[in-house]
Amino acid sequence: PLAAALVAPTAPIVESEPNDTPEAAQAVALPGVVAGRFHPRGDRDWLSFEAKAGETLVLDLFSSRLGHRTDACLTLESVTPGPDGKPVGKELAFADDGPAEFVAGAVDRPSSDPVIEFKVPADGTYRLLVRDLKADSRTAPEHAWVLVARRPTPDFQLVALLAEQNRADANRAANVPPVIDIGGTTTIDVLVF
Repeated sequence: PLAAALVAPTAPIVESEPNDTPEAAQAVALPGVVAGRFHPRGDRDWLSFEAKAGETLVLDLFSSRLGHRTDACLTLESVTPGPDGKPVGKELAFADDGPAEFVAGAVDRPSSDPVIEFKVPADGTYRLLVRDLKADSRTAPEHAWVLVARRPTPDFQLVALLAEQNRADANRAANVPPVIDIGGTTTIDVLVF
C-alpha cells in the first residue's frame, strides 16, 4: 500500500456537512488549509470565502498524491446577488487533472489532483466545489482530500537521474538502482525546474 504525508503550513479546518449544495457552502478563511472526505457516495463539498481584488491564490488539492484512488476536481465560482436578491454563482475556473510534476521527457508524471491559480477580479464572495469524479459510483470513508490555498511563491523542483551515455532505453534507466562500490564514484545528472 502507498502511504503519503503532507506537511501543511497551518492547522487544517475540517470540512463539515451539510455542505453538498452551493447554498450550504461552508465559510472558510483563505489562504489556509481545509481537509475533508469524499464520502458518502455522491458527496459534494462546497466552500465559500471572501477575497480582495488583485490578490492571487493558488488552490492546490491533494488526494491522489496522498495515495487515494480518487479523481478530484475543483470548480471555482464568483457569487453575486441576482435580480431577486438571491446569490447567483458564475463559473470562473474548472480544473480536473493537474500539470505534469516534471516536464523532462520520460520523467513526466501528471497528477490527477487539480490546481487552480486564481487572480481575484473583484472584491467579493467566491465559492469552490471540491468533488471526486468517481464519487457517484464508488467511494470509501478513507478517500480524503486536503486543499492548500496559498499565495504564489517562487519555488523549484529537482530531478536526479543516474547519468548514462545512452539513454535510449528510458525504461531500463528508470528501473536500475545505482550501484556504487566502496570508494567508487558515479555521475548523477540533476535537473532543476
